[in-house]
Amino acid sequence: MIRTWIGDCHLRARSAERQRWIGGHEEARGLLLLSAASREDYEAGLSTTLLRLGYDLLSVFQASPVEDAKQLINDKDGLAELIPRVSRNRPLPFGGFHQIDRTNSWLETNWEEVLTSGYGVWAIIDGVSWPDAQKVLFSTGATHACLYSTLNPESRSLAPWLALVEPGSKFAQALQSRPHADNSYILICTNLEMDDLRKHLRKFTMLRTPENEQAAVYFRFYDPRVLIDMVEAMRSSFLARFTEQIGMLIAPISPLCLNPTNVEFMGDPITAFAENSACQGRLLSWVVPEFKESRSIDLSVSTQEFRDFTKRMQRRATIKLARTLHEEHSPLADQNLCLSTAIKAQAEAKKYGMNTVKQITIFARAMLVFGEGFETRDQDAARILNDSKLLPWQKKNQLIDWFISAWQRESTAHLS
Repeated sequence: MIRTWIGDCHLRARSAERQRWIGGHEEARGLLLLSAASREDYEAGLSTTLLRLGYDLLSVFQASPVEDAKQLINDKDGLAELIPRVSRNRPLPFGGFHQIDRTNSWLETNWEEVLTSGYGVWAIIDGVSWPDAQKVLFSTGATHACLYSTLNPESRSLAPWLALVEPGSKFAQALQSRPHADNSYILICTNLEMDDLRKHLRKFTMLRTPENEQAAVYFRFYDPRVLIDMVEAMRSSFLARFTEQIGMLIAPISPLCLNPTNVEFMGDPITAFAENSACQGRLLSWVVPEFKESRSIDLSVSTQEFRDFTKRMQRRATIKLARTLHEEHSPLADQNLCLSTAIKAQAEAKKYGMNTVKQITIFARAMLVFGEGFETRDQDAARILNDSKLLPWQKKNQLIDWFISAWQRESTAHLS
């Protein structure tokens, strides 16, 4: 059935003359009306018609029939007059367009946009998260190079790999099918040749931090979670150095990525509890701005940057724990309860010297199943946690045994 659809659209004018219709901007975002039978029909019709008019349809953030578009339409004044004039080949704007500032925010994009960006597209693969990366590179024939200089096979198997992504290639298909939940690669758009890009990126594989200024540590910027954290936490002069002759950074979205503070999603925002399958194919792009600061010579991480990185890592760990709790105890425990428990468990476990992921996880499970303060109500749990002779890992192991036993007793009691 043909209905009037409305969508939140991202357009790019193909000439300076065409910018007038979208508010005088080269790229802009606004609401467009078009007659269509479905969302797919709406997008296809818009793309064809706009191209004829001199515009590229880059993204459709949201779209639905007008009668269902409550989130898109706050003010309906003038809408009734427009609807009779809408057709399948005549898109009409509703309201004005506003400029998209691609230089100061993360914006969701897709593979088609990336591969037609005008840049060379390079993937940096994490050998740790993608164990058979070398086999994939060789079998697909992708142009590639290891970012490490070592020839040791074991070290190379865990190394990051730089590889050219050519449209329609087997390697591009392998990347697109790789689960985002594995957080195993990022994309870089640049016109640098491989040898120059490799030489540049090798400067950043290890950085010095305030924890130990004498010994550098591995900096896994090729993990999309770390890439986002880097852009959000590091000083502008460092980013200016990192992105030298780079046009755009791309991070595959996953629920375990900490969303940037300024991000525009095409579809529903990715939350901590989003399904992994809902993230597949969705990418976040950060267009490198024109930095006012000069490029940093010092590549070490400052004390404040280290603190910011640590906070973001802790927040990501909390999200991961909350997802684990929800997967284990849904539907008895809702998302808000799992998230609040994950947050509180870190502080409560710390009181007993328990700080590792496994130690906090068993504490959180106990809090979720037996309630906050379980360690004060149960004598056995209190004995374990308050035993000064036990090391944290020993407390963790004994708490696991206690948890299993207590859960079995409670389950038996409910059945009887």
